[in-house]
Amino acid sequence: MPLRKAWRCDWKNARLLDISDVYEKKRRAMDIYLQALAPCGAPWVGRLPRQFLKAFEWRRELYFRVTV
Repeated sequence: MPLRKAWRCDWKNARLLDISDVYEKKRRAMDIYLQALAPCGAPWVGRLPRQFLKAFEWRRELYFRVTV
């Protein structure tokens, strides 16, 4: 998301969920996902920006409460 659009998020309904107790499972799952190779030898996910990958290292998940 471009930074200019981040200000449009409904931040008052943002919630953080601590995932420290399952972080290792998340890390292993992400490693499998990111290291998977296509038959040509290139990563299935392509070449992701470093900052995008760093977001997966966070021990919290960001959620937004939605009313339907």
